[in-house]
Amino acid sequence: MRNVLVSIFFMVVKPLVGKGLGKLPFASRLFNFVLQRIVPKGLVLIEAKAHRMYIDTSHGAIGLPFMSMGIYEVLVSQLLEDTVTKGMVFVDIGAHIGYHTLTAARLVGEEGRVFSFEPEPYNFELLVKNIQLNGYNNIVAIQKAVSNNNGKVMLFVPEGCASKSLLLPDKGFTDGEYVEVETQTLDDFFQDYTGCYTGVDVIKMDVEGAEPLVLNGMTNIIRSNRKLKIVTEFSPGRLRLLGSSPEEYLDMLSKHGFVIYNLNDMTNRIERVKEPSILIEHVTIKGSTNLYCVRNNGY
Repeated sequence: MRNVLVSIFFMVVKPLVGKGLGKLPFASRLFNFVLQRIVPKGLVLIEAKAHRMYIDTSHGAIGLPFMSMGIYEVLVSQLLEDTVTKGMVFVDIGAHIGYHTLTAARLVGEEGRVFSFEPEPYNFELLVKNIQLNGYNNIVAIQKAVSNNNGKVMLFVPEGCASKSLLLPDKGFTDGEYVEVETQTLDDFFQDYTGCYTGVDVIKMDVEGAEPLVLNGMTNIIRSNRKLKIVTEFSPGRLRLLGSSPEEYLDMLSKHGFVIYNLNDMTNRIERVKEPSILIEHVTIKGSTNLYCVRNNGY
């Protein structure tokens, strides 16, 4: 009976995906309320597009139906399909359990490489499990937080929501625990790994407001890769919580020569960001969005 309810629930939810409703607080709460009562808690094996994946429904269950229907982060997924090609080097910063990592591994093929960073211990365990489950040998999984220095930091892991690991908790997450994780700059990692900074093609980062720290630790990679593309989460609230401002982050990207596009899941379109203040006002209402950053040809 429960499997029937889950199937019906997925059928109802699927037409709504990509409409931006999941970004609205009341919709997320309603979704979680229903989902937590019909989906079994614990480790579940699902089919996610071209891959099989383990996901723990007791740790951020909201992603389960989207992943299993192959429509998780629709615009990001489609952008990767259109952008990542065989032989590329793809870097996944804040990889969670590997949904985008697995997609990138399929796209770059045996000639390419995927470097997948995930600091939270349980997420990393599932990430490695999912890589092995799908038999990929072109992924390097690294249990570190990418930042602006090499060292250690205390990571806050909200109770029941490991997918939202934070450098600092906010009012939305009051219960949880701190775990010590290692930090790594991307510049130093690739200097040690390959002896040079060249060759990085696409970077995806979702680090809950720590994106400016990541950017500050990869200046040599940016300088050495004129065709570099970045897909980054953009959350004004999280940026402010960590002592940055959304305006400063957009300015940092622009000064590095990136043209910025908003992956607008309300309109299901990728739109050029010409006025940052309008973007910030739009995003503040829904909490976060994803940006696609492409180097200006004249840079």
